Amino acid sequence: MNLFVARAARSWLFVPAHKHAMIEKARSLGVDALILDLEDGVPGAHKAEARLNVTRVLATPAGGPALWVRVHSTQHPAFADDMACAAHAGLSGLVLAKTETPADLKAAEQSLEGFLRTGQSPANIGFIAAIESARALLQSASIATASRRLQGLLFGAEDFALDTGMPVGVGSESFAYARSVIAVSAAAAGVAAIDRVFVDVRDPVGLQADAQAARNLGFSGKCLIHPTQIEVNNAVFSPSTEEVASARRIVDAFAQNDGAVTLVDGKMVDAPVAERARRVLLRATNARK
Repeated sequence: MNLFVARAARSWLFVPAHKHAMIEKARSLGVDALILDLEDGVPGAHKAEARLNVTRVLATPAGGPALWVRVHSTQHPAFADDMACAAHAGLSGLVLAKTETPADLKAAEQSLEGFLRTGQSPANIGFIAAIESARALLQSASIATASRRLQGLLFGAEDFALDTGMPVGVGSESFAYARSVIAVSAAAAGVAAIDRVFVDVRDPVGLQADAQAARNLGFSGKCLIHPTQIEVNNAVFSPSTEEVASARRIVDAFAQNDGAVTLVDGKMVDAPVAERARRVLLRATNARK
């Protein structure tokens, strides 16, 4: 499938697609994936301009972060126009806004296949399903397995809070249940779990705590809305020097003991612990690329 593996990405930066200069600047930043936004980040009067920018950017890939495009819901009248401008070479995948059911994935797949038959897009385009409502959350396990193109589930917390009646400004703990469901659904399907946007760009300490809470639940990365959030977020979702050193000791000791249960730093190490340590080393390697 896609050459870009969503589970390796720590940072997913939203950029309004009608702001071409902002897109070009973002491509030079140390972010893993850019999400060119055609949905909520673009005022209605600028939708056409945004689509032109998306086509332009995808036609001139120049290395840097993977390029994803957030399109409207498959039920939205703008969906077809969004797909037409995004289904081109240079696209890593589509973020499907407000995914509600597995049927939405099937509809997106059918639409994309139509472009493939006309030779307008590469066959390796992936999908990220945005989980943004109570209904979607309850369907998340089925959504995660609804398409061979699906690479991840993304938590759209602001729309979820609106749908469920949460007050403005609720803390990280209020989303614990929704995050847990999304993380487990993604893990069961073998796809990425991508956490919500942290809306206060002036609070790096809060961002760090929020990102750590997500990582602790099994999320592999987080959505961002400002370049100042990248460094803090990448640090949280990259194994620390101490984690890497500990993982190396665990992997080495387990191998030297022929895969039998052993002790490392006074703690029991069995097969699941050793496998988690191997994944830490792999993620550390990917983070340096």
